[in-house]
Amino acid sequence: MNTKKSVILILFMVLLLTACNGFEPKTEDLNDDPCSSQNVIGQVKQIKELVDEFDDISFIANLTPQTQLAEPIMKLQTVRRKLANSEYPVCLKNLQNLALDFMNSEINYLAHFMGGAPREIINKEMTYSHQLRDSYEKELAALLGTDYQPFKTSTPFYVLPTPTFTSIASTSTSAKSLIQPLASNTSNQSINIRIQPDLESPIAGYLLPGDSIGILGKSNDSIWLSVNLGKENKIAVGWLYLELVSLNVSLESLPVIQSEITD
Repeated sequence: MNTKKSVILILFMVLLLTACNGFEPKTEDLNDDPCSSQNVIGQVKQIKELVDEFDDISFIANLTPQTQLAEPIMKLQTVRRKLANSEYPVCLKNLQNLALDFMNSEINYLAHFMGGAPREIINKEMTYSHQLRDSYEKELAALLGTDYQPFKTSTPFYVLPTPTFTSIASTSTSAKSLIQPLASNTSNQSINIRIQPDLESPIAGYLLPGDSIGILGKSNDSIWLSVNLGKENKIAVGWLYLELVSLNVSLESLPVIQSEITD
Protein backbone atom coordinates (compact mmCIF):
# COMPACT_ATOMS: atom_id res chain seq x y z
CA MET A 1 0.00 0.00 0.00
CA ASN A 2 2.81 2.36 0.91
CA THR A 3 4.55 1.38 -2.30
CA LYS A 4 1.47 2.31 -4.30
CA LYS A 5 1.26 5.70 -2.59
CA SER A 6 4.95 6.30 -3.26
CA VAL A 7 4.53 5.56 -6.95
CA ILE A 8 1.55 7.89 -7.18
CA LEU A 9 3.50 10.61 -5.34
CA ILE A 10 6.50 10.21 -7.64
CA LEU A 11 4.30 10.42 -10.74
CA PHE A 12 2.64 13.54 -9.38
CA MET A 13 6.02 15.19 -8.72
CA VAL A 14 7.23 14.32 -12.24
CA LEU A 15 4.12 15.83 -13.82
CA LEU A 16 4.47 18.94 -11.66
CA LEU A 17 8.12 19.45 -12.57
CA THR A 18 7.41 18.89 -16.26
CA ALA A 19 4.62 21.45 -16.22
CA CYS A 20 6.78 24.01 -14.42
CA ASN A 21 9.75 23.54 -16.72
CA GLY A 22 7.60 23.76 -19.83
CA PHE A 23 5.86 26.98 -18.85
CA GLU A 24 7.52 30.06 -20.23
CA PRO A 25 5.65 33.35 -20.23
CA LYS A 26 5.43 34.70 -23.78
CA THR A 27 6.72 38.21 -24.25
CA GLU A 28 6.72 40.14 -27.51
CA ASP A 29 10.26 40.70 -28.76
CA LEU A 30 10.41 44.14 -30.38
CA ASN A 31 13.58 43.09 -32.19
CA ASP A 32 11.44 40.78 -34.34
CA ASP A 33 9.23 43.66 -35.55
CA PRO A 34 10.82 45.16 -38.70
CA CYS A 35 8.66 48.26 -38.33
CA SER A 36 9.66 48.99 -34.73
CA SER A 37 11.30 52.38 -34.22
CA GLN A 38 14.67 50.82 -33.45
CA ASN A 39 14.66 48.77 -36.65
CA VAL A 40 13.01 51.10 -39.13
CA ILE A 41 15.48 53.99 -38.73
CA GLY A 42 18.41 51.95 -39.97
CA GLN A 43 16.50 50.83 -43.06
CA VAL A 44 15.30 54.37 -43.78
CA LYS A 45 18.94 55.47 -43.74
CA GLN A 46 19.77 52.71 -46.24
CA ILE A 47 17.22 54.12 -48.68
CA LYS A 48 18.45 57.67 -48.06
CA GLU A 49 22.06 56.64 -48.75
CA LEU A 50 21.04 55.23 -52.13
CA VAL A 51 19.15 58.42 -52.99
CA ASP A 52 22.18 60.49 -51.93
CA GLU A 53 24.41 58.34 -54.17
CA PHE A 54 21.92 58.88 -57.01
CA ASP A 55 22.05 62.67 -56.40
CA ASP A 56 25.85 62.72 -56.64
CA ILE A 57 25.79 61.00 -60.04
CA SER A 58 22.89 63.16 -61.23
CA PHE A 59 24.84 66.33 -60.40
CA ILE A 60 27.70 65.15 -62.62
CA ALA A 61 25.24 64.13 -65.35
CA ASN A 62 23.78 67.64 -65.49
CA LEU A 63 27.27 69.00 -66.24
CA THR A 64 28.11 66.34 -68.83
CA PRO A 65 28.04 67.06 -72.58
CA GLN A 66 24.91 65.78 -74.27
CA THR A 67 26.74 63.21 -76.39
CA GLN A 68 28.51 61.75 -73.33
CA LEU A 69 25.48 61.24 -71.09
CA ALA A 70 25.23 57.48 -71.69
CA GLU A 71 27.80 56.61 -69.01
CA PRO A 72 26.30 58.64 -66.12
CA ILE A 73 22.81 57.46 -67.10
CA MET A 74 23.99 53.84 -66.81
CA LYS A 75 25.41 54.61 -63.36
CA LEU A 76 22.08 56.10 -62.34
CA GLN A 77 20.36 52.93 -63.58
CA THR A 78 22.67 50.82 -61.42
CA VAL A 79 21.71 52.71 -58.25
CA ARG A 80 18.02 52.52 -59.19
CA ARG A 81 18.20 48.75 -59.66
CA LYS A 82 19.98 48.39 -56.33
CA LEU A 83 17.08 50.14 -54.59
CA ALA A 84 14.45 48.24 -56.60
CA ASN A 85 15.99 44.86 -55.72
CA SER A 86 16.24 45.62 -51.99
CA GLU A 87 13.63 44.17 -49.61
CA TYR A 88 12.02 46.51 -47.12
CA PRO A 89 9.11 46.03 -44.67
CA VAL A 90 5.63 47.14 -45.62
CA CYS A 91 5.96 50.32 -43.55
CA LEU A 92 8.77 51.50 -45.87
CA LYS A 93 7.25 50.47 -49.20
CA ASN A 94 5.84 53.93 -49.83
CA LEU A 95 9.22 55.58 -49.24
CA GLN A 96 10.92 53.04 -51.50
CA ASN A 97 8.35 53.54 -54.27
CA LEU A 98 8.57 57.34 -54.05
CA ALA A 99 12.35 57.17 -54.33
CA LEU A 100 12.10 54.83 -57.34
CA ASP A 101 9.54 57.08 -59.06
CA PHE A 102 11.87 60.04 -58.61
CA MET A 103 14.87 58.12 -59.94
CA ASN A 104 12.93 56.89 -62.98
CA SER A 105 11.77 60.41 -63.85
CA GLU A 106 15.30 61.80 -63.49
CA ILE A 107 16.73 59.12 -65.77
CA ASN A 108 13.94 59.69 -68.29
CA TYR A 109 14.54 63.41 -68.79
CA LEU A 110 18.31 62.93 -69.03
CA ALA A 111 17.83 60.21 -71.63
CA HIS A 112 15.39 62.38 -73.58
CA PHE A 113 17.80 65.30 -73.43
CA MET A 114 20.58 63.07 -74.75
CA GLY A 115 18.26 62.05 -77.59
CA GLY A 116 17.58 65.67 -78.56
CA ALA A 117 13.99 66.00 -77.29
CA PRO A 118 12.44 69.51 -77.47
CA ARG A 119 13.14 71.83 -74.58
CA GLU A 120 9.44 72.04 -73.65
CA ILE A 121 9.29 68.28 -73.06
CA ILE A 122 12.49 68.26 -71.02
CA ASN A 123 11.33 71.18 -68.86
CA LYS A 124 8.00 69.44 -68.20
CA GLU A 125 9.74 66.19 -67.22
CA MET A 126 12.15 68.05 -64.96
CA THR A 127 9.28 69.78 -63.16
CA TYR A 128 7.55 66.42 -62.64
CA SER A 129 10.82 64.93 -61.34
CA HIS A 130 11.14 67.73 -58.78
CA GLN A 131 7.55 67.14 -57.62
CA LEU A 132 8.27 63.45 -57.08
CA ARG A 133 11.41 64.28 -55.15
CA ASP A 134 9.43 66.62 -52.93
CA SER A 135 6.95 63.81 -52.15
CA TYR A 136 9.86 61.55 -51.20
CA GLU A 137 11.28 64.22 -48.87
CA LYS A 138 7.91 64.59 -47.11
CA GLU A 139 7.68 60.84 -46.48
CA LEU A 140 11.30 60.72 -45.32
CA ALA A 141 10.73 63.52 -42.80
CA ALA A 142 7.60 61.80 -41.47
CA LEU A 143 9.46 58.52 -40.89
CA LEU A 144 12.45 60.19 -39.24
CA GLY A 145 10.26 62.51 -37.15
CA THR A 146 11.98 65.62 -38.51
CA ASP A 147 10.66 68.85 -39.96
CA TYR A 148 9.92 68.69 -43.67
CA GLN A 149 12.20 70.85 -45.77
CA PRO A 150 11.23 71.39 -49.43
CA PHE A 151 13.74 69.90 -51.82
CA LYS A 152 15.91 72.70 -53.19
CA THR A 153 16.73 72.56 -56.87
CA SER A 154 18.70 74.89 -59.07
CA THR A 155 17.81 75.54 -62.68
CA PRO A 156 20.06 73.30 -64.81
CA PHE A 157 22.43 75.28 -66.98
CA TYR A 158 20.96 74.03 -70.23
CA VAL A 159 17.47 75.39 -69.49
CA LEU A 160 17.94 78.79 -71.09
CA PRO A 161 15.53 81.70 -70.89
CA THR A 162 13.38 82.44 -73.91
CA PRO A 163 15.00 85.37 -75.72
CA THR A 164 13.10 88.63 -75.85
CA PHE A 165 13.21 91.24 -78.56
CA THR A 166 13.74 94.85 -77.61
CA SER A 167 13.25 97.82 -79.86
CA ILE A 168 14.93 101.16 -79.39
CA ALA A 169 12.73 104.11 -80.21
CA SER A 170 14.17 106.91 -82.32
CA THR A 171 13.03 110.48 -82.80
CA SER A 172 13.81 110.13 -86.47
CA THR A 173 10.95 108.76 -88.55
CA SER A 174 13.43 107.14 -90.92
CA ALA A 175 15.22 105.21 -88.16
CA LYS A 176 14.36 101.54 -87.88
CA SER A 177 13.82 99.61 -84.70
CA LEU A 178 16.86 97.64 -83.62
CA ILE A 179 16.48 93.96 -82.81
CA GLN A 180 18.44 92.30 -80.04
CA PRO A 181 21.33 90.25 -81.50
CA LEU A 182 20.57 86.54 -81.29
CA ALA A 183 22.52 83.35 -81.85
CA SER A 184 20.37 80.44 -83.08
CA ASN A 185 20.98 76.71 -83.18
CA THR A 186 19.69 75.52 -86.55
CA SER A 187 21.26 72.05 -86.25
CA ASN A 188 19.74 68.88 -84.78
CA GLN A 189 22.32 68.67 -81.99
CA SER A 190 22.76 70.72 -78.82
CA ILE A 191 25.65 73.19 -78.81
CA ASN A 192 27.95 73.57 -75.80
CA ILE A 193 28.02 76.90 -74.00
CA ARG A 194 31.34 77.26 -72.20
CA ILE A 195 32.42 79.31 -69.21
CA GLN A 196 35.33 80.87 -71.12
CA PRO A 197 36.03 81.33 -74.87
CA ASP A 198 38.12 78.17 -75.00
CA LEU A 199 37.31 74.66 -76.27
CA GLU A 200 38.93 73.23 -73.12
CA SER A 201 36.83 75.39 -70.80
CA PRO A 202 34.13 73.68 -68.67
CA ILE A 203 30.63 73.55 -70.09
CA ALA A 204 28.17 76.01 -68.55
CA GLY A 205 25.15 74.82 -70.47
CA TYR A 206 23.67 73.94 -73.85
CA LEU A 207 21.80 75.66 -76.64
CA LEU A 208 19.16 73.15 -77.69
CA PRO A 209 18.19 72.55 -81.34
CA GLY A 210 15.85 75.28 -82.58
CA ASP A 211 16.60 77.61 -79.66
CA SER A 212 18.06 81.12 -79.72
CA ILE A 213 19.90 83.14 -77.10
CA GLY A 214 20.79 86.81 -76.65
CA ILE A 215 24.29 87.90 -77.70
CA LEU A 216 26.27 90.32 -75.55
CA GLY A 217 29.28 90.63 -77.87
CA LYS A 218 32.22 88.79 -79.42
CA SER A 219 35.72 87.80 -78.40
CA ASN A 220 38.85 89.71 -79.50
CA ASP A 221 39.51 87.22 -82.28
CA SER A 222 35.81 87.14 -83.33
CA ILE A 223 35.70 83.35 -82.93
CA TRP A 224 33.46 83.27 -79.85
CA LEU A 225 30.18 84.92 -78.92
CA SER A 226 29.44 86.10 -75.40
CA VAL A 227 25.84 85.15 -74.52
CA ASN A 228 23.45 85.92 -71.71
CA LEU A 229 22.37 82.83 -69.72
CA GLY A 230 19.91 84.75 -67.54
CA LYS A 231 19.65 85.46 -63.83
CA GLU A 232 18.11 82.05 -63.05
CA ASN A 233 21.37 80.30 -63.95
CA LYS A 234 24.42 80.03 -61.71
CA ILE A 235 26.62 81.49 -64.45
CA ALA A 236 25.20 84.65 -66.01
CA VAL A 237 27.48 84.81 -69.07
CA GLY A 238 28.71 82.02 -71.33
CA TRP A 239 30.54 81.62 -74.64
CA LEU A 240 29.35 80.03 -77.91
CA TYR A 241 31.62 78.95 -80.75
CA LEU A 242 30.67 81.20 -83.65
CA GLU A 243 30.88 78.60 -86.42
CA LEU A 244 28.18 76.48 -84.79
CA VAL A 245 25.39 79.09 -84.72
CA SER A 246 23.51 81.48 -86.98
CA LEU A 247 23.27 85.21 -86.30
CA ASN A 248 20.46 87.65 -87.01
CA VAL A 249 22.93 90.55 -87.20
CA SER A 250 26.33 91.09 -88.78
CA LEU A 251 29.36 90.00 -86.78
CA GLU A 252 30.96 93.40 -87.33
CA SER A 253 28.12 95.12 -85.49
CA LEU A 254 28.85 93.27 -82.24
CA PRO A 255 31.04 94.86 -79.58
CA VAL A 256 34.20 93.16 -78.31
CA ILE A 257 33.74 91.59 -74.87
CA GLN A 258 36.70 90.75 -72.67
CA SER A 259 36.43 87.41 -70.90
CA GLU A 260 37.11 87.35 -67.17
CA ILE A 261 39.75 84.65 -66.98
CA THR A 262 40.93 83.87 -63.48
CA ASP A 263 43.85 81.74 -62.39
